[in-house]
Amino acid sequence: MSETFQEIIEADEPETKKKAKRIKVNIISVSDKTSLVAYVDGDILRKVYIPSSKISTGKVEELFLTKGVPYGLPWEEIELPEITADGLAEALRNRNIWTAEQSRANPNGLRAAIISTYSPLFVAIADFIREQQEKTKGGK
Repeated sequence: MSETFQEIIEADEPETKKKAKRIKVNIISVSDKTSLVAYVDGDILRKVYIPSSKISTGKVEELFLTKGVPYGLPWEEIELPEITADGLAEALRNRNIWTAEQSRANPNGLRAAIISTYSPLFVAIADFIREQQEKTKGGK
């Protein structure tokens, strides 16, 4: 990250130094003046890039974590197709799987029904990854 990143973060520092909430972080990597850190936000594990100077005794003020540059893809933004039990039931019945015994006797048909039902999900994920890579021009 550049010095501009550092300046943006520092510009947002509160003018009055009251006790800010400090969050425990795990430092994943350090590069020049920037660190990649992981922390728990509620029940969600997050990773962000922040200025290394903001880390003190393994903790960072919450403000700097929320202002950090997110690491990874924004998976929450995937537009997921609707997958229903009715769709799976139809796929199973189309392969003549109506009972537990028929599912055990025809594992390939069972697998094919599951794959055909969930393939739109795989396509949506692959499309999302491709779109994100195009946004970052070949990003990681």
